[in-house]
Amino acid sequence: MKYVYLDHNIYIYALTDNSISPVVNSLKTHQTRFVYSPAHIEEIYKALKDGGKSYRKNAKLLLQMIEDFTDCNELLPTKSEGVVQRVEHPSQCYRRVAEWDTTERMKHDSQDKYYSDSAHYHEMLAVDKHNQSISTLSYEAVWKHPAIASALADLNDNLHYSVERANASTDTMLCAMMGVDKRLPLDLQIEKGSFDKLKGYHTQLEYIIEVLFRLLNRYGYNSEKNQATTLSGIHDVTHAIYAAYTEIIITTDFRFAQKCKAVYYFLGVPTRVICCGQNEIASTLKSLKDDHAV
Repeated sequence: MKYVYLDHNIYIYALTDNSISPVVNSLKTHQTRFVYSPAHIEEIYKALKDGGKSYRKNAKLLLQMIEDFTDCNELLPTKSEGVVQRVEHPSQCYRRVAEWDTTERMKHDSQDKYYSDSAHYHEMLAVDKHNQSISTLSYEAVWKHPAIASALADLNDNLHYSVERANASTDTMLCAMMGVDKRLPLDLQIEKGSFDKLKGYHTQLEYIIEVLFRLLNRYGYNSEKNQATTLSGIHDVTHAIYAAYTEIIITTDFRFAQKCKAVYYFLGVPTRVICCGQNEIASTLKSLKDDHAV
């Protein structure tokens, strides 16, 4: 059985593109299982909270579509096994997300990161105009860029300070109160090819993937271009974390796909990242069956 993870934008487009659902259903008969994660439900919850009653119908349709596409197969973090697949109705996950509402904190956090990373990127450009072409680098070559290689080395040299702050954060304390231990080891390092070592430790993998995504954003590699997209960028990171436990992730977001490929390459995550246009979703799904990718 192979798992396929659809980025949230695929579900949104499937609301109006009637060609997608039949292809998904046909693939499910070929030893393929589509899975969702709490990240999908968090996006629905945020949109409903922002849109109010006007979004209620879409939220209901999206929850139903996720149920239909995945047959309620969800990826969930555990204490000792990393991320595992469990059967849970999307509405049940939604109730849990609503009960522990973190949207405002995520919004402020994303804004702070955007302003900090954007300012750093523009300062860097002022010093070295050649860095404007960093996004033209391949997902393999970007890690050899001198600025990124140097920043990664500095980050590892001082990572224990960041880990101490993370362990003392409000989020970690709140999780502890709910019986979830999200503390990180003080000797944590960001190492190339370390996915096999990290995949059984969701908190560590989550932290490292988030740091690597932010490092790429900070140096302008397919980074978010405006503040309005920063919150969706946080959800992108969460999707990338869960999709690391699948065989394939499909998205229509080119910037996210490139950063995801780069981070997966660095860590040795075997997940295949496929990016397609909005009008190519159904044909891309069909091609998976044709080329025996699933």
